[in-house]
Amino acid sequence: MAKTIGIISLKGGVGKTSITAALGDAMASLGKKVLLVDGNLSAPNLGLHFNVINPRFGVNHVLSREAKPSEAIISLDKLDIMPASIFEKQKQEASVLKLKDRLAYLKDKYDVILIDSSPALNDETLGVMLAADEILVVTTPDHP
Repeated sequence: MAKTIGIISLKGGVGKTSITAALGDAMASLGKKVLLVDGNLSAPNLGLHFNVINPRFGVNHVLSREAKPSEAIISLDKLDIMPASIFEKQKQEASVLKLKDRLAYLKDKYDVILIDSSPALNDETLGVMLAADEILVVTTPDHP
């Protein structure tokens, strides 16, 4: 059963998406079956890191039940990704707080699920936190 790790920060530009991509790639290189999920629906970027620009289905479609989770997964060389659509707004009935429920059946198919979050304290970040078994908080070493 997969360990689900939410990668969060309440500040933008600290490298959450880059860390998600790099950590997923490193784990996959070690032989782990890895799924990356873009939990940042308001400004998704995870797919862009892997040149996935306009997927047929994404997390948005899974949350609104327009697609099954398996239909939104794109298999790359070493790992799988479930991007969010950069061209579609989140539908009202598609609550990101249901992310844990929508990803539940995928936990048996992977060793690790990494979820990138939005850079704010909002429902998107809360949805990632609720879906995660563990949280990785990204900070920057700014000197006040």
